Amino acid sequence: MSLSFVSGISSWALPRTRNVFKLNACPRVRNIQKRSFVLCNSGDEWFARESVSFHCTQCGKCCSNPGTVWANQEEIRKIATHLSLSEENFVSEYAKYFGNGWFQLKKKEDTFECFFLNDGLCSINAVKPLQCSTYPYWPDVVTNPGSWMIEARDVCEGINHEEAPQIPADHVREQLQTATKYFESIKLPSPTRDRQ
Repeated sequence: MSLSFVSGISSWALPRTRNVFKLNACPRVRNIQKRSFVLCNSGDEWFARESVSFHCTQCGKCCSNPGTVWANQEEIRKIATHLSLSEENFVSEYAKYFGNGWFQLKKKEDTFECFFLNDGLCSINAVKPLQCSTYPYWPDVVTNPGSWMIEARDVCEGINHEEAPQIPADHVREQLQTATKYFESIKLPSPTRDRQ
């Protein structure tokens, strides 16, 4: 069984929106606090049939694109500790609280680059949020071979790179399931409620 997301009205819950599919492509619509997306059980694990390869080239493009990086309270705690900061100081400087234990990591104002990207390398790699560690196996990227190729063309040079190893379907499936559970767990308050 393969779970895949199809982008909907907003990309609040997902790292970025593809909008390659129509909302009626899958029968079940889920709503995360008025931010809709479609969750579809296609049963098509195309990555088990086709050649999928990936190797991080440390180009930093995935960390310098539009999109939201979410972190939960435990992830914030780990990152703050790693940087020898209090959680309060870390959040004040690098994150925005959205409620229900979820934070959005801030990006540099003049670019879309993550604050923790230094010379193409992640300075918090050992404690980076699960959203980051499961990339590029996000539901909106692994939806189908077309979305995988779009990601390779537009963002990630490590996807299908000539030196990239073949990725076993079990690994892709495990990472996809982990990312799916993570994105489904994001519980944000209504946009009309005050945020701390």
